[in-house]
Amino acid sequence: MINFNEQRILPYTPQQMYDLVLNIEEYPEFVTGCQGARIYQQSNNSMQAELNIGFGPLHEHYLSDVFFKPYEFVQASCHTKPFKHMINRWEFAPHEQGSIVTFNIDFEFQKSLFNMVTNQIFLSLSKDIMNSFISQASKKYK
Repeated sequence: MINFNEQRILPYTPQQMYDLVLNIEEYPEFVTGCQGARIYQQSNNSMQAELNIGFGPLHEHYLSDVFFKPYEFVQASCHTKPFKHMINRWEFAPHEQGSIVTFNIDFEFQKSLFNMVTNQIFLSLSKDIMNSFISQASKKYK
């Protein structure tokens, strides 16, 4: 099982960062390793999203249950292949310089050989996620 947590103070409002994170269908445009994204169901505070991820010769897709509270958090969880479990959570709080954004991901792949190879790759991609969103925010909210 791998866990990664990162927190940053950003010059964007909680609403701007929340909107960016919740716009899952745009992930392939700026999130490293995301090759496709689709929303299947959506309600006032939840949705189901499919993400296609790939790195080198390895490609997988999975469905996430996404729960959110406007401008406060977005949480996605998956308990099906290729994961034994995966939970990621974004939190947004106002700050005098813009917002405090926290990203946490906890995951484990199901297959042990796949797990050994992909844990480090997926951890590396997870560490780059915040930078991907910051870069996108700088382009979108100049």
